[in-house]
Amino acid sequence: MDESTLIEAELTAAIIEQLRAMPDPLEELTAALGISREATSRELAEVLGITPRRVEALAAEGWLETSSNSTPRRLRFPLLRAVRDYVDYLRNC
Repeated sequence: MDESTLIEAELTAAIIEQLRAMPDPLEELTAALGISREATSRELAEVLGITPRRVEALAAEGWLETSSNSTPRRLRFPLLRAVRDYVDYLRNC
């Protein structure tokens, strides 16, 4: 590895470490708007304009993060995060 590549790798690692230490702006927005609600597959599907089955498929593929109190039979999603994750999914298609 040449010197410039090594410096670039070190800078990248330092930036990633700083970003991980920063608060999540989505969590702050959720709190500021008073949206602490989680959505079911059906509710999220209505918001996104897709079917509940597609929501479940996206979760299974790892595109949508489920809530900690979600169960395999009853998926639940943090609403704002799920919308952001879906937008990211659409950008990557």
